Amino acid sequence: MHDSYKVFGEGVSIAILDTGIKSNHKDLKIRGGINIINHSTNYEDDNGHGTHIAGIIARIAPKAELYSVKVLNKKQIGSYENIAKGIEWAINNDIDIILMSFGGSKDSRILKEAIKKADSENITLIASTGNTALSNNSITYPAKYEEVIAVGAITENNERWVGSNTGKELTVMAPGHKILSTSIDGNYTIRSGTSLAAAHVAGGLALLLSYNPLLDNKDLREIIIQSSIKKTPDGYRIFNLEEAFKICKNFKK
Repeated sequence: MHDSYKVFGEGVSIAILDTGIKSNHKDLKIRGGINIINHSTNYEDDNGHGTHIAGIIARIAPKAELYSVKVLNKKQIGSYENIAKGIEWAINNDIDIILMSFGGSKDSRILKEAIKKADSENITLIASTGNTALSNNSITYPAKYEEVIAVGAITENNERWVGSNTGKELTVMAPGHKILSTSIDGNYTIRSGTSLAAAHVAGGLALLLSYNPLLDNKDLREIIIQSSIKKTPDGYRIFNLEEAFKICKNFKK
């Protein structure tokens, strides 16, 4: 995509709501952020999840502006209230894309209101569907909200990754099996999960938005759907960035 369309995510900002990001990893350039948990600017990653997510996006859209919004602690635990505050921070800082690679089983009025506000401000919201398919195949919140692009995970063979939650709220699937990316020890590690799939979509949409800044969040969702010409064996859409670029070039509202 970089060679064909000459875009690298320039001018697009992404808030990664997660465990933080290792700011001095040689492959990552973090523009700023906040620690919602302890109300500070120390958004360093003490788990590794957020750093892995950031590395995927940086590889796909290397010139996108990444912001670390730490809403999860060392054990990847957080509250809906803090997540809502993280979304509010993103709104106040004119962020283009919010990535939420986590999920909860219960609905939340506070979170739902924050999601709706961000959506109304033309922010593209992306979330992972969850990794509990073997025990409870139910898409988690916030991916379950209609304003959010809900992303499941596929293997390298374009089959559903065994742990990926699916359901009627699912928007698209993307690579999420054995993904190599950045780690908090300054090196690299391999992980699997819908979080990684959601990061692939966030990076891809950053490229599309950089290519055509006039697209709004509804346009990006529509382009995802129109471009998903390939499907998994069980019928779920697969994110197709190459096809999305073709549609993006001549997209009409």
